[in-house]
Amino acid sequence: KYINSVINDWFVIYQNSHYDNNKIQWYPYNISERISNYVLLCELKIVKKNKFFTEHLRSQMYFLSENIEFYKNKNSNHALNNARAIFLLSCINNEKIFKIFSINLILFLCKKFIDKDGFFIFGSSHYQLIFTKWLVEIYYFGKKYKVKQIVILKKYLDNSLQACNYFIQQNSQKKLAFPLFGNISPDFTPEFLLNYLKTQYKKNNLSLNSKKFNKNINDNKEWIKLENNFQTIFFRNPLVTGFEFNHAHSDFFHFVNFYKGNPIFIDIGRKNYLKNNLDYLFSEAHNSIIINKNGIFDRHIKKNFFSKIGIFDLKKENYKVIRNKNKIVFKALLKNKSVITRTFILQNKGLKIENEFK
Repeated sequence: KYINSVINDWFVIYQNSHYDNNKIQWYPYNISERISNYVLLCELKIVKKNKFFTEHLRSQMYFLSENIEFYKNKNSNHALNNARAIFLLSCINNEKIFKIFSINLILFLCKKFIDKDGFFIFGSSHYQLIFTKWLVEIYYFGKKYKVKQIVILKKYLDNSLQACNYFIQQNSQKKLAFPLFGNISPDFTPEFLLNYLKTQYKKNNLSLNSKKFNKNINDNKEWIKLENNFQTIFFRNPLVTGFEFNHAHSDFFHFVNFYKGNPIFIDIGRKNYLKNNLDYLFSEAHNSIIINKNGIFDRHIKKNFFSKIGIFDLKKENYKVIRNKNKIVFKALLKNKSVITRTFILQNKGLKIENEFK
């Protein structure tokens, strides 16, 4: 009753509004969330489908299709959310042209955004969960409404579920945990998404926290994991995705550690996306190395004059990751010929960290 009342009030207030993407209610991402949430509420029979509401959302979908969040030389995960909303609404409204357009856009973006192991290229483990949820919803609607191309999406979904499973930790009380690298989305809590994924693994006959998913992913270029019977240590190589319009933080030399499925060394994430919380992106807010109050490559996060003209180019930095069975070495070779090396050695119940400065 409350949800119905809120939805009804919203449409009454905005039914005659002029669409303007400079206003927060008409931001493409917000339109996408509004459309997707309403369709999902109808599908779950939490609200009854209302013809007036769907017609109003249909006009918003037309506006959204002309304002999809593509940016020059930048990757935006918002474009995938835009396409998800168009696809979901076009399915329940039987809008054939929009259905074909959106599923082809979704497949194009999946190819662009998802690597061979199923990881999205936005540098955030929490957003991996969000994106996988989107794929689950798209696949469900595509299968129900007999969209042919949905069989292609299934491969991306399976790989993305396996990538999520790569991160999942479980303690002796079977409580699930997740290493939180990069931004934490305000859309859904990690706890909600982990419980959501549990049901998806069950539906797809997949085993939660299964070691079989990890054997081929351990050599992934961006994500690295050391583990034994007692502990798991996660690392990320920021050079792989960089900081260009994504949800990554300065994870150079940074690590997250679990002992028997319980978090020991954590990543505090970022409180929100306001500019005054930018410090949460830097090395100082991570389990990293600070010299003169700065991380080694923090300057690449700051969008200043030097980064805009290409003087601060992360691709030019020399940061090596050398992995052995129970050991991993991170080495930074700086422009002033300094060398910084951090070595992690995974022991039985212990973790040894060596820092060397030249």
